Amino acid sequence: MSQRKQLVRGAALVGGLQFAGRAFLFVRNLILARMLGPDNMGVAAIFVVTLSFIELSSDLSVTKLIIQSPQGARPSFLRTGQTFELARGLLMSLVLFALAWPAALLFDEPQILWALQLLAVAPFIRAFMHLDFAQQQRRLNYLPTMLIDALPIVITTLLAYPLALWLHDWRAYLAVLMCQPLAAVATSRVVARRPWRVGWNKRYARGFLKFGWPLLLNGVLLFWVMQGDRVLLGAYVDMAVLGLFFVAANLGTLPSLTIASFGGVLFLAPLSACRDDVEKFRKQATLVLQGYCAIAVLVATPFVLFGQIVPLLYGEKFLPAQAFVGWLAIAGALRLIRAGTTLIALSRGDSQTSMFATIARLTGLALAFVALWQGYGIMLVIYAAVVGEVVALAVATWRLKKVHRLRLREICGPMALALLLMVGPALVVVNFGYWPQQTLAALGAAAGVWGVIALALYRLLPGMRYELHQTVNMLRRPRK
Repeated sequence: MSQRKQLVRGAALVGGLQFAGRAFLFVRNLILARMLGPDNMGVAAIFVVTLSFIELSSDLSVTKLIIQSPQGARPSFLRTGQTFELARGLLMSLVLFALAWPAALLFDEPQILWALQLLAVAPFIRAFMHLDFAQQQRRLNYLPTMLIDALPIVITTLLAYPLALWLHDWRAYLAVLMCQPLAAVATSRVVARRPWRVGWNKRYARGFLKFGWPLLLNGVLLFWVMQGDRVLLGAYVDMAVLGLFFVAANLGTLPSLTIASFGGVLFLAPLSACRDDVEKFRKQATLVLQGYCAIAVLVATPFVLFGQIVPLLYGEKFLPAQAFVGWLAIAGALRLIRAGTTLIALSRGDSQTSMFATIARLTGLALAFVALWQGYGIMLVIYAAVVGEVVALAVATWRLKKVHRLRLREICGPMALALLLMVGPALVVVNFGYWPQQTLAALGAAAGVWGVIALALYRLLPGMRYELHQTVNMLRRPRK
């Protein structure tokens, strides 16, 4: 089977599963947002930020080491990993319980103190998850992993409406978040092929610590990159504004995050295979970047051109969010392009490019803090996010040139084109208001402009155009 055919089949499988999971997550948040409103979704954002902090700042990537390590198939290795996860869950629950009062004080929401304390139980529940799915993944059996990822989301999506109908406020979102780890633990036990056991091996334990601490540090940085603006908004604005931002950010960045999550699975191996052939690697890397830039533009511009999608989906209560969903989509698209640069660097064993770019992204958070401190509104926070993504992308690009000898002209051209095709319409549509206000007229205009942008990408990115032709021709050939 040709590499192109393998990639197409892989894209269909992995992409289909990723989009299905994201679709259920989107439906769940849509149900809760429509029934609870901006104020309650603002409180929900606090819950999500709190859990995200605990997860990212304590993740030693135990399951990744079980999959990668030569000793990962041994029962004693698995038992040691289970002990690490149990200890981590207990520690994080205690930390979260202790931070509940300062967090309620920071966000000026004393009535949610008990809820944050209850939420502290969630990491401990998740600590009882059976890690046998990681050992099955070593044998290329991905079904258990997919079930553990998907079933909890499906279950909580089915529970979202009755819980919101019963509780009527942010307690419904809290209940959903509490049910998800329970469903994940139950699913992991069902798909496991051996009993759940804990154990201890000193040599293996040192290996877990050695492998996990750099990733733990990167997780702390990622938290501030991914959730820092929500922390700042929660501290400086009211819950309704935070709820609008939370919904718009989830909607605008959903496609970009989904694509970034499976792009590495598809392209890391082909890039790694030609890492020692300078010219071939340069050609493949340029092609990957062209693809990432094109997809980033195509998934971001619908939100830029048709901001009315926010009230259309979530109701008139979320109408103000249509003013900034486009810029949030642009920030997500730039993050997707940066994921392409990270992928290229990782294919040559370079993990520092991602770290340096993540650190550079913190400039946006610093600008957001200054904007809120000086009393400016939410739009400057969103502009700061876009600026931070541009700075991070610039650092990643500089690293690709300096460390991996890619030609600056070849990698900057697609990026500049993508930035122009996203920011130009955003300035015209969002900031200057030169756009139809009626829903049907705006939708028709958006579809037309999106088609023009797609055609421009097709004409101006020759490498991507050639690969697209080859893929279409391959799909047209009859099976032998």
